[in-house]
Amino acid sequence: MEDQHALYYGMAALYYVVNHTPPGADQAAAAQECYAHAQKWAQASAQSDKAMIEKIKFKYLQLTAKHILYTHGLGSSDYLQLVLSPERLVRRLYMDQSIVLRCRGATENRPDVNSAVNALGKLFSLNIIQLRLELLEEWLQPSDSGSKLDDSITYNIAAITSQTEDNIVNDDNLLRACYLLEWGDKVMSANYLINIGFDMTNDASFRPGIQFRALSVLLSITDSATVQDLTKRDLQSIKLYMKSLQYISKLERLGLTFSMHGFESSPKLELVQMLFRSHAHLPEALVLILQMCLDFGIKDYTLWDGALSAMAKMCMIRELEKILPKLSTVSYTIGCKGYTKAWEVIIWEPFRKTDTVLSSKQFDECVTSICLLHSCPVANKLNLEPIIKVCFETNHPELAAAILPFLNKNDVDFVVKTISSSYDVFKVIDNLRALLEKGILTVSHSVRILEKLVQSDVTKNE
Repeated sequence: MEDQHALYYGMAALYYVVNHTPPGADQAAAAQECYAHAQKWAQASAQSDKAMIEKIKFKYLQLTAKHILYTHGLGSSDYLQLVLSPERLVRRLYMDQSIVLRCRGATENRPDVNSAVNALGKLFSLNIIQLRLELLEEWLQPSDSGSKLDDSITYNIAAITSQTEDNIVNDDNLLRACYLLEWGDKVMSANYLINIGFDMTNDASFRPGIQFRALSVLLSITDSATVQDLTKRDLQSIKLYMKSLQYISKLERLGLTFSMHGFESSPKLELVQMLFRSHAHLPEALVLILQMCLDFGIKDYTLWDGALSAMAKMCMIRELEKILPKLSTVSYTIGCKGYTKAWEVIIWEPFRKTDTVLSSKQFDECVTSICLLHSCPVANKLNLEPIIKVCFETNHPELAAAILPFLNKNDVDFVVKTISSSYDVFKVIDNLRALLEKGILTVSHSVRILEKLVQSDVTKNE
C-alpha cells in the first residue's frame, strides 16, 4: 500500500513540475518521468484513476512531440497544432518546402524531417515504414499536367540517354521521394524502386509513368555502378528503357496504348503522323509530336510546320520558350513558316499584355523579349510591326530604337522618322544606352543609326 501511495504522490509531484517548467527538454523529461510513474501506479493499484493516467499520457505525448519538432527545426504553428494527429503530422512534415528547396540547393534551412519522423514514430508507435511507402506510392504517380513540359521537355527525354551522373529529377514530389529514401537501407530502397521500374512484381498498377518516375528517383539517389550491379543492365540500356517508358506513358494519356515491344518496334514517322492527324488539337499532343521528331530524327516538313504553327496559334508560350532554343541548330526546322510564327508569338507576348503606361515589371519583360532576338535564327524574317506600335503607344521610343538592327528598311525608316518628328533624339539615345545594362547587345548599332539621324539634321540646318 505504501508503494502505491509513494507512486501516486511521486506522480502528482512530477505532474506539478511538468505544469510549472518552461517548455523545453526539462519539461519533456519531466513529462516522460511522470507518465512512467503513472504506468507503474496503474500496475500496482487496482484502484488507480484511469482518467488521470490518460490525462498524464496526453500531456506526455503532446509535450514530447512538440519538443521533437522544436529540436529538429520544425516548430511552426502549422505542425504544432497537429501533434496529437501523428499520421497527419508525418504527411505534413514531408510536404515541408525546405525538402524541395534543399534538393535544388536553394536554401540553407534544412530541418531534419527524416529524424523527426523517426522520433515521432517511436513516440506514437506508428508504422513509419508503411507510412513512407504510402507516400512514395503517391509521389510516384504522374501528375495530370496537360501540356506542361515537366515530364517531357523539362525532364528532357532526349537528355536521359546522354546523361551519366546528372540528376534528372526536377519534379517536387520526386524530390521529396529522393529525400525520404535518404533514410534507411539504401540498397533496399534501390531494390524497391527497381521492382517498380522494371515491373518485377507483375503488378498491373505500375503504369509506365510510375515506372519512369521510380527509375528517375533510382538514378538520382544511387550511383551508376550500384544501379548497374543491382539491375544487371548497363546504364545506357536503362536510359533507353526509360525513354520508351516515358513515351508510352504520354501516348497512354492520349488514349493510345502500347506495350514496350509494340512501341520500340513501331515506325516512328508513321506513329507521329498518325498522332498529328488525330490529336493536333491537343497542346500535350503537339509537345509530344515535336519531342518525338527531335528524338527520333524525323525531318518531315509538314509535321514540323504544322505542329509549330498550331502551337503558335494556341499561344503555347511556355512550351515554345522551351523548345525553340533546341531547334536553333536544326536546319530542317528553321525554314518552316511555323518556326517563324512561333518566334513571333513569344517575342510579341509581353508587348501584347502591356498597359497604356508600362509598369516596371512590364518594361523589364519587354526588354527580355527583345533580348531573345539575339538568339533567334530568323530574326530578320519576323514581323515586328506590332512591337513598334506598342513601343510608341506606351511612350518608350528607346525600345523601338533597340530593335532597329532587326527591322527591314521600311520599318527602320518608320521608326527613325517617328523618333525624329515626335521625340527628343538625344534623350532617346540616352535611354537607349541605359538598355545595354539590361542585356540588349545591339544598343551600339541602334545608337549609331540615331546619331546619323542627328548628324543629318545638323547638316540640313547648316
